[in-house]
Amino acid sequence: MDVNYSSSGDSLTFATLGGVIDLFTFTGPTPKEVVKQYQEIIGTPTLQPYWALGFHQCRYGYSKLQDAKDVVQGYKDASIPLDIAWLDIDYMNLWLDFTYDEVNFPAEEVKDFVDQLHDNNQKFVPIVDPGILAVDPSWDWAQDYDAYHSGISMDVFVKDFTNEKPYMGQVWPGPVHFPDWFHPNATEFWTTQLKNWHDVAEFDGVWVDMNEVSNFCTGQVCENSDPENCPTHQVDTQTQCCLSCTDVDPENALDNPSFLIGNDEGINDDKSPSPINFKTIPASAKHYGDLDEYNVHNLHGTMEAKVTSDAMESIRGTRSFVLSRSSFPGHGNHASHWTGDNAATWEDLKMSIVTVNDFALFGISMVGADICGFIGDSNEELCARWIQVGAFHPFSRNHNTFGAAPQEFYRWDSVAESARRALGMRYQILPFMYTLMWKANINGETVSNYLWSVFPEDEATHGVDKQFMLGDSVLISPVLQDQARDVDAYFPAGKWYNLFTLESLESAGEVVNLATELEEANAHLRGGKILPMAASGSLTTVDVQQNDFTLVVALPSDEGDSSGELFVDDGESIVVANFLHMVYSATSSSLTSKAVESSFDASNAVSTVKVLGGAEAKVQSATIQVNGDSKSNVDFVQEGEVLIFTLVDVGLGDEFVLEWS
Repeated sequence: MDVNYSSSGDSLTFATLGGVIDLFTFTGPTPKEVVKQYQEIIGTPTLQPYWALGFHQCRYGYSKLQDAKDVVQGYKDASIPLDIAWLDIDYMNLWLDFTYDEVNFPAEEVKDFVDQLHDNNQKFVPIVDPGILAVDPSWDWAQDYDAYHSGISMDVFVKDFTNEKPYMGQVWPGPVHFPDWFHPNATEFWTTQLKNWHDVAEFDGVWVDMNEVSNFCTGQVCENSDPENCPTHQVDTQTQCCLSCTDVDPENALDNPSFLIGNDEGINDDKSPSPINFKTIPASAKHYGDLDEYNVHNLHGTMEAKVTSDAMESIRGTRSFVLSRSSFPGHGNHASHWTGDNAATWEDLKMSIVTVNDFALFGISMVGADICGFIGDSNEELCARWIQVGAFHPFSRNHNTFGAAPQEFYRWDSVAESARRALGMRYQILPFMYTLMWKANINGETVSNYLWSVFPEDEATHGVDKQFMLGDSVLISPVLQDQARDVDAYFPAGKWYNLFTLESLESAGEVVNLATELEEANAHLRGGKILPMAASGSLTTVDVQQNDFTLVVALPSDEGDSSGELFVDDGESIVVANFLHMVYSATSSSLTSKAVESSFDASNAVSTVKVLGGAEAKVQSATIQVNGDSKSNVDFVQEGEVLIFTLVDVGLGDEFVLEWS
């Protein structure tokens, strides 16, 4: 389907290949209400496991297990937070799903590596592609490949247009068949394969890639007529189609519709659209129940993600983490998403803000872009600035491609320092970000936002696409130009506080120039908000979950109140039955903490309260009343307009009133 927005801005034209359109109109009236109403139709985002909000490191091109081990050690030596180590297709034996390369990634050594990660409170996520090797009878090396034989015996593969035999495509393993996620046996097949693989090394999440579906060949029917040379098992030729593909029925209306949509428009030299079958499963292919690929093509990625998510919950008994390249409306209800194979360019850094915010509007809360860029060589300046953006996106992962220069943050001193600062702040505000994820799950709110979504009445925000908000509280204003050491950032009217320095600025709704050295990120807390923060110094999310908390009260410029909230649970239960939900309110002379729900026993303490912007006169005394007990004095210091209170024996779930005068 092509959707065209008129240059006059007064019409939308939907040009579709066919089918039935159910057209919903969401009236808002606010942007937030529009998104909530949309999610009433498609479902709200799934609540991610807490650890998934940590920092992820990956690349295509770790040629041996020792490379991955060295990377994990490199982050540790540089004191840069790292929660999740990833492996791309390098680990596979001849690129076969559910296998390990016996030479470069021996299964027992992978298990030891994963066990060590777990001992260090870290996680492991490997990649899986949908294509299952179509084993030729002449291949002695593949005759024991269970995924193929089980798939055939359970009849779970997509059929060609005859509906008699599995459709053959080609991806990394070579000739492949694709699971039919509509087949009633598909979940059992996929779960069994994942479980058997999980028994070897207990991975914590799954990355499902190439699931548009990607295909290195184009054709209505493909066969492997040269099994001695197909596949080549060589990385430089493996992506070249080695199958014999033909269009047996060239007049088939599904494969050759009368209307040509803008498929891959701009990729061809003449800028013409590609046929809808170009390098994917043909539209005439058949799914279970006599469904045509034509009608269900766009569902593949989300269907695979749902089956994978259900399988992982069954296998592990905990909340699943599944990352998928392809998505469809409702995808966020099952899995997360990243923006695909971006480039290591300043333009793609800028676009990452737009794409992440767009997918938030689409109902996918856990989304991010490959930090430092996937395609091409990144560089010190670009990588230092990119982490200052990616550290504040919900899904935060460094990833790049085979043959590109390494770009792990510790490889440059300036980038390492930039990462320590930006990720250090991310880990401090993870309690706030996790609360946003929970609110997205229960009522369809968004985590990453355009400014206009938070300030719709401020017309100056309507064109701002190089800054973003976390919830309605934290404003991120990154430097997005090479060699720049400042940035012009728009601040909606009100008082804002630098989260790194706690310095304030008052805005009438104007552009402010922010001096920003290469290692510095810009994150500002909005006046009128209360931010729950973890102690600094965390290197994993487990550290965050175990550390004491600080409540940062950002007073507004007027006499108004400030408010905030916090959600805490065990971070992994599939059904959230026990949790802590605290709400906070503050005036210029008091802070109140109340429990809305306290069925989860959090062991953390609230050790510090920082009040920003309210100390014009010298404070003489402070008291606290905890859980209705008698009042006691509280130690505090006053540093300019910042009041810092030190609390003793105050639990995260305690109700209290802190007063000062």
